Amino acid sequence: MPRSRHGSLFRRLLIPRGETLIATQTYWIGVYFCQNVNLDFRDFMLQIETLKIRPKPTMAFLICTLVVFLFNNCSKPFKANTNNGDSQSSVTPNPTPTPGPTPSPARQPTPTPSPTANGSAGCGKTGQATGALDLTISDGKTPNRSYKLMVPTNYNPQVPLPIVMAFHGLGGSSDAAIGFGIQNAQGASASAIFVYPQGSVYTGTTEDAQVLGQVGWFDQCGSVDMTFVKNILASIEANYCVDQKRIFAAGFSWGCDFITALNCCEGTLLRGISAASCTDEYNKGEVANVNDPNYYLNYYNLNSAGVCRGKGSAAIRFTHDSSGGDAGYVAPSFTHTSHLYRSMNSCSNTSTAVDSTTLTPVSSSVCSSFNSCASPFVECSYRNLGHALPANWGSDTWQFFSSFK
Repeated sequence: MPRSRHGSLFRRLLIPRGETLIATQTYWIGVYFCQNVNLDFRDFMLQIETLKIRPKPTMAFLICTLVVFLFNNCSKPFKANTNNGDSQSSVTPNPTPTPGPTPSPARQPTPTPSPTANGSAGCGKTGQATGALDLTISDGKTPNRSYKLMVPTNYNPQVPLPIVMAFHGLGGSSDAAIGFGIQNAQGASASAIFVYPQGSVYTGTTEDAQVLGQVGWFDQCGSVDMTFVKNILASIEANYCVDQKRIFAAGFSWGCDFITALNCCEGTLLRGISAASCTDEYNKGEVANVNDPNYYLNYYNLNSAGVCRGKGSAAIRFTHDSSGGDAGYVAPSFTHTSHLYRSMNSCSNTSTAVDSTTLTPVSSSVCSSFNSCASPFVECSYRNLGHALPANWGSDTWQFFSSFK
């Protein structure tokens, strides 16, 4: 500060008229020692004594005030005396800089999400259509098989999304699969790409004669429908950002038969399936007794060793009627299918009751989670369900699929 301002300050506030000279001398002595010598309070007062200044009580107050002022405002702080009075010499430390105001952190731009290691070739590809789309693709035999695609309107080509495929039943359509309502579960339509393939007229010989000529699925390993699905997935993965480790399939009735076959024949494609009311394709004739727990070995997509031809690690959620009221499948079929699924996932025959939605353990439930599985298998059996989907099947299916990250 300028000297004139200091003198004016003390004359106005602290110093009685007639004592101005003593006060001014005391002040500038303090400034000198503050800037040139590191002294503690005792040393400062000794220097005052050597000048023969005899402060009166009012001047003692003044001197104390000056010392406090100088201690708080000098560019060099007083040094505490640490030598117990044995020596007056000391080393002057480097001045400690007065901290300035903490600068506000610079605003960083929001990083653009980058594809994960599971992202498909379509990640980063811009300009792709979103919303509800009607598309066609070859199944290796028919050039223009149809399917419906639903891509989130908030689609980000840098963020890999799971794929959920839904397969209709006998005589159904893509619209029937949309009617399952999986995409209507909370958060589903914005968090996944949904696919609804359209079945074709069945002309095979392994099914009952009653389904020949009707719309359904060729559910054998190597069939045109296996090729159809793989071509659909390859096209989506090439054009959209897909998490290739999170491909899911859901199906009802014949659609359930098909996803069971898909899991057995092309299991490495899938992370999980939600199977409702199936399957009855146990016609290999290797086990005659329908009540034999190994009757599932008659499933025609198993190889000669009794295992799936394309074994993967898909989690399975299986729902069905438990009271024999399903007109599409006789009751033992569901028992065989349960054994088949346990075999697929290497489960034990013991299970724990779980909540149908959260799959957390409960005391009693229609759903059971089998123990010691290589990948989860949950079975939910409903009394008097008939050949139908249980209430909330769509949202429960989405909850099951979205639990796998």
